[in-house]
Amino acid sequence: MKALFITGGSMGTVFPQAPLARATRDAGHEILMAGPDTVTPTIAQAGLPPVSISAQTKQALDPNLPGDPAEQMRYVGRWYGRTTAEALEPLQRIAADWRPDIVLGGGMFYPAALLGHILGVPTVLQPWGVLDAGGYDEGANEALRPVLDRLGLERTPAPDLALNVAPPSLRGPVGKGEQPLRWIPGNLQRPLEPWMYTRGGAKRVLLTSGSRVTREGTLHTMDVPTLRALAAAFTDMGVETVIAVPDDVAPLLRGEDGGGPRAGWVPLDIIAPTCDLIVHHGGVGSNMTAMAAGVPQLIVREIPSSGEMDPQVRFGSLIDLAPEEQSVENIRAACAKILSDPSYAERARILADEIAVLPTPAEVVAVLEVLARR
Repeated sequence: MKALFITGGSMGTVFPQAPLARATRDAGHEILMAGPDTVTPTIAQAGLPPVSISAQTKQALDPNLPGDPAEQMRYVGRWYGRTTAEALEPLQRIAADWRPDIVLGGGMFYPAALLGHILGVPTVLQPWGVLDAGGYDEGANEALRPVLDRLGLERTPAPDLALNVAPPSLRGPVGKGEQPLRWIPGNLQRPLEPWMYTRGGAKRVLLTSGSRVTREGTLHTMDVPTLRALAAAFTDMGVETVIAVPDDVAPLLRGEDGGGPRAGWVPLDIIAPTCDLIVHHGGVGSNMTAMAAGVPQLIVREIPSSGEMDPQVRFGSLIDLAPEEQSVENIRAACAKILSDPSYAERARILADEIAVLPTPAEVVAVLEVLARR
């Protein structure tokens, strides 16, 4: 079997797909992972064979997104649609040289859907997290209208199989054409120090705003000044604060004497199980890794919620602060609430236990094999 995995334009879209890609290869099949040049180095660092479908070297999504969540989804969907239209010709060239038997696409499924239709091969939706990406469809189909008309399609085709990484408590019964899949955390690694994988005496709070925090700023709420202010606000709470940021940003957070909180690139999959709370920007990788580790979460996002965290809020495993509520005082109070109320940790542990018994990537490869033979 030849399986072509198509990922998105940021580092955080590669690692959710990597475990199934590796399992497919380990089962003796051939794989390629396609993505823009923004992520081909990350694909290679994940130990997978990358092929480029765009010379794009930075994710060019306008940070000034619409405030209305529904319009925001349409806006991002249109961007996904334009990106898909640009990638379709390179994908067809790849397929002419290396014809896949099955095509797997991530949360931005549109390239996989259209390539599978053109080639007449099965397609699989492999979501990056628990977000229902169907909200992007309207905008994507609008931007793809010329392509869809040329192919005689009303809209992008549905997948032959949709994988589902949500634990049962956050979703309904598995439907026809769906396959549960265990979420396996993944991220870039580094040589580890003992504190990264062991617990200390105090409760540990991890702050992260993803991999795109820079000295100049970030697309997300928790920029460097906010992270610094939060770390200072936590000093009298009796907790250990760790800030996960790129290494070049870390000196700005440690203080001139280096005596501030631990800060730098920390593999999230390693440190998450040692944490009592993870405060983050709502990124897919941060959310799913914390969930798989059984750690309560506080979401501090820049843009209004599209509702993807609502099931976890209702379940009682996290708090999702609206942008207008994100003062340092409110964030500190929310952290204190989660740390003092054991129900958050108990509910988070239930989700982790449910994830742990879902079919592994190695088990799901057998399902892909049957689908590819159809």
